[in-house]
Amino acid sequence: MLHALRTFLTDKGYAHIFLDYLPDPTVQRDVIFLKKWEHMLAEINDGTGVQFMQVQVRRDTYEEAKRVCGELFALLDSGIDEKLLRLTDDVFCIARPRRGPLLLDRGDMPYVTFYFELALWGEN
Repeated sequence: MLHALRTFLTDKGYAHIFLDYLPDPTVQRDVIFLKKWEHMLAEINDGTGVQFMQVQVRRDTYEEAKRVCGELFALLDSGIDEKLLRLTDDVFCIARPRRGPLLLDRGDMPYVTFYFELALWGEN
């Protein structure tokens, strides 16, 4: 699901997306970092599960990091109707926000990182 999420964001025009590896800001300042921190299955395994993700957005200004993080937060929300998100031709999920955009880090370069958390429910 992590790779499908990167494909989805790339198709939407976002760049510099890293999975489970966050480059140093001196190497690549503007990044979107996707990290899966948990994968849970139901008691009765029906082939689906919930994957918990953290999305980090690093930019050179507070305003830009917050703006892009907010865009992604809205994009990756299936809403109260639980609309299916088509991440790739073969991967669909329901995306539910868990924690809204928050300031994570400020660096001296300068750079600012915002993050949010979401749960993606779909096939394992």
